[in-house]
Amino acid sequence: MSKQDQKAAYAKVFYKRTPFGYDGPQPTSRKLSDLLSAVIQKLGPLYKSQPQVVLEAWPDIVGEKLALFTSATRFEEGILYVKVKNSTLLSLLSNPVDKKKIHEAVKAAVPGIVLNNIVFRIG
Repeated sequence: MSKQDQKAAYAKVFYKRTPFGYDGPQPTSRKLSDLLSAVIQKLGPLYKSQPQVVLEAWPDIVGEKLALFTSATRFEEGILYVKVKNSTLLSLLSNPVDKKKIHEAVKAAVPGIVLNNIVFRIG
């Protein structure tokens, strides 16, 4: 028997491969109640920073009348971009007093969101 055959026979007898993904003799299953709290803690901040939450809440925030003439288009890096129908509405909403009221309404409707500015554009 050659040396190479001896090594092969030794490997077959004494060496067993560990299956891929094998964690040991302990069961890998876990109770859902143990995992649920950790998952909720991780997903909570992600849900609050989701832009669609603000965009979907926009009609409720500004009311039925203004929702007909405005639409929130995007929310990026703390800036909410809103399209308005005409220049008159743009000048009214860009007024610092009204802008602050809308800013506070957005913060009240979607708590935990970081809103730095609201940009109104004609569109």
